[in-house]
Amino acid sequence: MFVLRLLVVNIAFVVVACSSPAADFFNQGKAAAETGKLDEAIAAYTKVIELDPKSAGAYYNRGLVYGEQSKLDLAIADFTKAIELAPKDADAYYYRGFVYSEQSKLDLAIADYSTSIELYPKEAIFHFDRGLAYHVQGKKSGAIKDYRKYLELAPNAPNRSQVEQRIRDLEKR
Repeated sequence: MFVLRLLVVNIAFVVVACSSPAADFFNQGKAAAETGKLDEAIAAYTKVIELDPKSAGAYYNRGLVYGEQSKLDLAIADFTKAIELAPKDADAYYYRGFVYSEQSKLDLAIADYSTSIELYPKEAIFHFDRGLAYHVQGKKSGAIKDYRKYLELAPNAPNRSQVEQRIRDLEKR
């Protein structure tokens, strides 16, 4: 299952601050997504895009909702458009990588996770998920390195003992 992490970017703040019809639909989409009304969220974000085709936040959030609905190709298309509009958005790369991972397109996932890490190296989950992709590919050294970085960045991670066990298992091989 996809975890909704709704985007809060400067673009969204500008739109919301203007109290425009696009901002109203953006807020409706966010509220609908947060309450599990995913079709309503998609409709609202689609309306934002019609009114403001350069709204990276609307593409990103609609991509999250498509991911939640397991409409993975649509999610990838929206994350790709969000990246085109906001190329420094680490989360858009991360979630596109997450979807690629769900599709077992691990090379593409790793490339996107790597970009998200370049843009925001202190986000622990970026390292964990890239480590997981390396692990699945059998790339032991990459997996160990990323798992260790994850634990360094998230010393109180709830899955700490499982990640430490993964590292020990990989080191034995």
